Amino acid sequence: MPFRLFRPLVIALGAFALVSAGGVAFGAGMVRWIDPLPDSILYSSIVEVRGYLLEPPPEDLYSLVKQPGSIQQATPLDVVLIGGRIFGFAAELSPGRNDLILAGEVISVYYQPDASAAASGAQGFRVPFENHAALDCMACHGVFDGELTLNAGMPELCLECHEVGTESLRRAARDNEHLLTVTPFCVGCHTPHVSFEPSLMKREGDSCTTCHKELRGRSGHEASVAQPCALCHDPHQSSYDAMLKGDDVEKLCRECHKEVSRPIGMRSVHRPVRREPCLTCHLVHDAGFGKLLAEEQNTLCTRCHDGSTVYLHSDKLEGCSSCHTPHASKLPGLMIEGADQPCRECHEELWESELHGEDEGRGKGCFQCHQPHQPFEGQEVVKTCGECHARNSEALAFFHTKLPMEVLVQCLYCHQIHGPGVEKGLLYGESHYPTKRGGCQVCHEERDGEVEMRYEGSQNCVRCHGDTVGSSATMEIDKVHAPITQEDCTACHNPHVRDFDKMLWDEPEKICHWCHGIVMSMGPYTHGALEEDDCRGCHVPHFSQNRPLLKQKQPELCLECHPEVLKKGYEDDPMLHGAIRTGHCGGCHNPHTAADPKLIRDNFDRTCTRCHPEVLADGNGTPWSYLHGPVAAGRCTPCHELTHKHKRAPGDLFIGVSPPEKVCENCHEVTDEHIPKRDKVRLGRIDNGCLGCHSPHGASNGLMLKRLY
Repeated sequence: MPFRLFRPLVIALGAFALVSAGGVAFGAGMVRWIDPLPDSILYSSIVEVRGYLLEPPPEDLYSLVKQPGSIQQATPLDVVLIGGRIFGFAAELSPGRNDLILAGEVISVYYQPDASAAASGAQGFRVPFENHAALDCMACHGVFDGELTLNAGMPELCLECHEVGTESLRRAARDNEHLLTVTPFCVGCHTPHVSFEPSLMKREGDSCTTCHKELRGRSGHEASVAQPCALCHDPHQSSYDAMLKGDDVEKLCRECHKEVSRPIGMRSVHRPVRREPCLTCHLVHDAGFGKLLAEEQNTLCTRCHDGSTVYLHSDKLEGCSSCHTPHASKLPGLMIEGADQPCRECHEELWESELHGEDEGRGKGCFQCHQPHQPFEGQEVVKTCGECHARNSEALAFFHTKLPMEVLVQCLYCHQIHGPGVEKGLLYGESHYPTKRGGCQVCHEERDGEVEMRYEGSQNCVRCHGDTVGSSATMEIDKVHAPITQEDCTACHNPHVRDFDKMLWDEPEKICHWCHGIVMSMGPYTHGALEEDDCRGCHVPHFSQNRPLLKQKQPELCLECHPEVLKKGYEDDPMLHGAIRTGHCGGCHNPHTAADPKLIRDNFDRTCTRCHPEVLADGNGTPWSYLHGPVAAGRCTPCHELTHKHKRAPGDLFIGVSPPEKVCENCHEVTDEHIPKRDKVRLGRIDNGCLGCHSPHGASNGLMLKRLY
């Protein structure tokens, strides 16, 4: 036997294993704990504690069990010694964490009385997976001259109880070097006593990659079992390459994947599956594409299925397997089960009404019209619609004569291809009047095989709708809607069928959002007109004498909904705020949305400087060197009221108190004591109180004086 040459080494390694792998050490102490493992969860209140002493025990050897934080005195426990080195003692645990103490060294365990309940507070504690044969120490160990020994070398000692390997030991030893260098050292992979892992493994997960680092995380079966390499490889003895459990890789795959390798009652079977070469598509180890695939899924498929003819019709699909099964299916084309199931998962809205052709008995599923691997826009009409709708029929000739109908996108201008339309012909809506009365040739003609507009620009529309857009050509450009100036009526209107009012492509407010969405999404408060009506409540869609395309000038337009702001005859009211007199309601209020419930632009303070920038500079336009505190903070409302009309007279400057200098008392001491004696003489000759000497907004000096004396 080859092992005889290695027996001295095996015995030495086995003795070393007892010290290094047979237990758990804390610091440089003398105790090796065997059972239970540190940080174990136990379900019995009585625990048998066993381990090994590295040094001869002291005369006063005793053990304790104690709960952290308990003020109760721990009771010493009797310790049983075998051969002076193997120890054991019994301890009674209390619910929760318990510290087991021997010779001053400690391990912690957690006692959970109810095994079916979650162990709250047991963070960091685990349940041991396996205990080796109730730990009969003397079955494997002896004590010689005061030292712990093995009863035999490894692997002979282990093989007395364990049968391992898929081949005879003699044949495996001859053919596989792994058996000679790794298998004899059992404790290299296994712990001989207790483990948190199955099969008494020392490490969580894949122990093989301790040596085979290049394969770490590449098994492909990591989520299936704790030790995935052992699914295909014999970790002990094998005469096959790479320690496989057999010489047929395909056979190994079929042992677990029987449903793939033997498809029964399937209408279509993938060719590689029929021939059973799994490695046509899969690797023996994961390359990072999942399912042990050799390449990214779509790239792999195009190895055999010509990539130039395969079109993945949506970037939302994960790959070919979104619609096809990779091995076998009851449906043709390896489709996943369900007649239209692959399509329906993404296009559920198409099943809400009767589908095209079903009422005439022609409903054969999506593939009646669609070719899933070819772009729909490039499919020919004659091969799709033409199978049921003859192009030269009298019914179609009136509308389509002399117009090219080569690709489906041309049909989609007017027809919906799934559900029934409001008119015969699956039209999206009521036909445009000229189409209904004169056919497509009213606006279109064929030139060089292409469908072209009969007239340039918007003249096709103006010929019938001149009353709507004709006079706009003579107006200032900023009073005309941009699509009209660009002669692009179809930016808003569908030229073929009427599905929405005014031949619009969508609901009016949605169309406005296409270009002006940011205007109507600036704050949490929305103008009531927008909540109750669409944009046409205030604006006209083509051209207007009032900017920006308003139905009326301001403030008349605003007063239609807000008559309480101003009474009739307001034009002659001298108390009126200048912004309103000039028709600038929008100067202070945002007509769409704002952060303030009154739709104030920016805020109450910054709104003022839109019309009154002069308050921040002197008479020459030079910015003030010093600003009054509220002004510097960007606040006007501490002194001024933001209202539509003056309270007392046009000269009150929207200051809420009379006389105006009274507002200064809110922040400043205005008694005579603060005025220098040399200036009091002049007080009798100065009008306007504080404002006679001080500038209320800014000045060239820190005292806000109009001029220095």
